[in-house]
Amino acid sequence: MRTCIFLLLMTTSLSTHAADAYTLGPDSLPQVGVPQGRVETFEFAQSKIFPDTRRSCSIYIPAQYDSAKPAALMVFQDGSNDLNNLHGNWPLANQEMASALAFAGYDFRFEFGDGAHSGKHGGAILPDSLRWLWRAQTPPPAPFTKDNLAGDEALSKVLPAGGHAGGWELVGKGYAFTDAACGDADGNFYFSDLPKGAIHRVGLDGKVTAWLENGPKVSGMRFGADGLL
Repeated sequence: MRTCIFLLLMTTSLSTHAADAYTLGPDSLPQVGVPQGRVETFEFAQSKIFPDTRRSCSIYIPAQYDSAKPAALMVFQDGSNDLNNLHGNWPLANQEMASALAFAGYDFRFEFGDGAHSGKHGGAILPDSLRWLWRAQTPPPAPFTKDNLAGDEALSKVLPAGGHAGGWELVGKGYAFTDAACGDADGNFYFSDLPKGAIHRVGLDGKVTAWLENGPKVSGMRFGADGLL
């Protein structure tokens, strides 16, 4: 069974009155022979971003849902005028999510609106959303991993001749987020553990040593002609 993802960013391109007066069409009404699912409600009170808040949530579970198989998922988000605050830029994060889904080869559809916190656009096109979600099965797109080695873009760029599976070995692990790979004239390899403000060196013997600790969060490095990092 395929995994379908519908990513919808809501918009207020429809006027408030038009959206409020939206008339349900035949596709939005109960259909003969269609299994009836159920709606389950729950309360979420463990938010780390908004502590001491409580939210009432509802989820519709189709009658044909089988927990042993991948589920089709429809995600409703907000539009280009959504929040941009200390927690991040929400519209930008949504676009990054869509890019990640495309890269990984998910079967998804991205509708980017221009609204804020509003369900008007999502409600208005819900019949179209459901038609897309339950359309005839089609082969999912291939992951966008051109010239990658086993899906890891970085390895194909740094290994001689692009490398090959099994032609490299693990020299370290347990890092938070590795970045800023570079090498010096002697053949030593350097990389940063960005969140920890650390730089590590892999010597010619293959051993990893801490070159800098408790430093700045480095995302890019290179050695100059004078040999300095």
